[in-house]
Amino acid sequence: MGNSSSGCPSGFAISTHNRLSNAARNEFDVYVDVNGDGTDDYDVVAVDYGLLTTGDLTGELVTAVFDLRTGDGTLEFFADAPYDSSAIVLPVLVSQLCADGSPCLSAANPRLTYHAESIGTIDGNDDEIAGKASYNAFTPALTTGFTTEVAPGKAATAPVSLDKAEFAKTPAKGWLVVAHDNASRDEARLIPVSSH
Repeated sequence: MGNSSSGCPSGFAISTHNRLSNAARNEFDVYVDVNGDGTDDYDVVAVDYGLLTTGDLTGELVTAVFDLRTGDGTLEFFADAPYDSSAIVLPVLVSQLCADGSPCLSAANPRLTYHAESIGTIDGNDDEIAGKASYNAFTPALTTGFTTEVAPGKAATAPVSLDKAEFAKTPAKGWLVVAHDNASRDEARLIPVSSH
C-alpha cells in the first residue's frame, strides 16, 4: 500500500508473475486488520464488475472494499490491471477502511496488517499467499507514492528515505516498482532495503 490520505487513493499491488489475458477472470482479496487484534476487519477485493453488481461477467476488474463486521461494501475504483499484464493495483481510499461502528484506520490509528489470496472465478483455483505484512498508512517507514514517466532507453530518479523508528514497527522488504510496459515477469520489481 502506498501514498495514503483519506481523500487520495492508495493502492495494494499484486504480482501474479505470469501474464493474465484478463485479470477479471480471477478474484483477488487483500484482508486488512486495522486495529492490530489479529482479526481481519476489511476485505479489499478486485473482482469482475458485472459479477459483483449483476451476477454476469463483464470482463472489467473493479476494486470493492467490504466491512467484514457488517458485510457492507463500497466500490470507488476500477483496478489497474491491463490486458496481458502480470501486475494488478487495487486502489482504495483510507476512508473505505473506516466504516461507522467498525475498527477504523486513521491518523490516530495509522497501522494495518494485511495478507492476500486469489480465487479463480471460473476454475475455482485458490491461492493463498503465505505470510502477512504491516504498514503505516500515514507515516510509512519508506517513502511511497511517487510516479514518473520514463522514455524508452532513459532513466529517472526519485528521492527516497527510510524512517528507522517506523521500520522497526512496520518493516518492509523494500520498494515495489510497478511498470506495465515491462515484460510480464518484470512488471513488478522489488528494490530490497535494510535498516542497517
